[in-house]
Amino acid sequence: MTEQDRFTPELAERRFELAGFAAKVLHETSSTNDDARSWASSGAPEFAVVLADTQTSGRGRHGRSWSSPPGASLAMSVVVRPLVSPMRLPQLSLVTGLAVRAALAVAIASIEPRAISLKWPNDVVVRSAVSMQKLAGILVEASIGASGVEHAIVGIGVNVARTSFPPELGDRATSIALVAPESPAVHDRVGLALSIVQRLREEVSRWLADPSGLRARFSPFDVLSQANVRLEDGTCGVACGIDDDGQLRVRCLDGTLRAASAGEVIVESLA
Repeated sequence: MTEQDRFTPELAERRFELAGFAAKVLHETSSTNDDARSWASSGAPEFAVVLADTQTSGRGRHGRSWSSPPGASLAMSVVVRPLVSPMRLPQLSLVTGLAVRAALAVAIASIEPRAISLKWPNDVVVRSAVSMQKLAGILVEASIGASGVEHAIVGIGVNVARTSFPPELGDRATSIALVAPESPAVHDRVGLALSIVQRLREEVSRWLADPSGLRARFSPFDVLSQANVRLEDGTCGVACGIDDDGQLRVRCLDGTLRAASAGEVIVESLA
C-alpha cells in the first residue's frame, strides 16, 4: 500500500476509529486548528483528531506561517478538554512536546533517542554536538469561558518527507526523511499521527494526575539546559531548566534568577 493510499480519508479515519479515536481526515484545508475548533464547539469528543495532507494557511506561534507541502508534512490538531485553570494551560504545550518527542523517538530509531530533544516552549528538535534543527512545532489555542477552560486545540506540525526548506529557514529545520530515510513514518503519516495522539492521551493523563511531575519528565530532554540564551526583551543568561509551573528559568548575567512564562528564546550557544 502506498503512502497516498494510506492517506485516503475513509481508510485513515477507519484506522483512528479502530484505535478508539474520532477523526476527520482531509486532503486539504486552510487550518486544522480552525477545523478542530469548530468541531470542538459542536461537541467533538476529547482527543478527536483533524488531520490534513496539506494546509493552505497553517500557522505557528507569534502569527508565523507553517508550511505543509502535500505528501511531505504531518499537519494535525487534537481536541483536549483538560480540567485545569487557565493559568496552567501553557503547560499543555510542554506536555504535548513530550508526547510528540516520544512518538518521534520510536519513528527515528536509528539515532540516539536523547538526540530528539525539546526546546521550550513548543519545539521538538534534533540535536547535534553544536547545533539543533527543528523537526516539529506545537501551537496550543484555547477557548476560555466563565467556568474556565472549555477546550484546547493542540496543533502539531511535523516535517516528515521534506528534503528541502525555504531559504529563510536555512539549516535550522530538518525532517524524518533527512535524519532517518529508512523510517516507516516517511511513508505512513497516518500511523505517525496515531502514535502521537495515543501518547498525547497518556501524557495528558499523567499531567492531570501529577502536575508537579512535569518538570522531571521534561528535564531529560531539555535542549536549553545550561545553554547561553537571550530572551525577547534582550535579557541574556544561562537557561536552568523549567520550574514547577513550566516556566523557563534563566540565570541572568547579574546572578539573579528569572522565570520566563512565554516568548521567543534565542540560543547563543548550547551547553
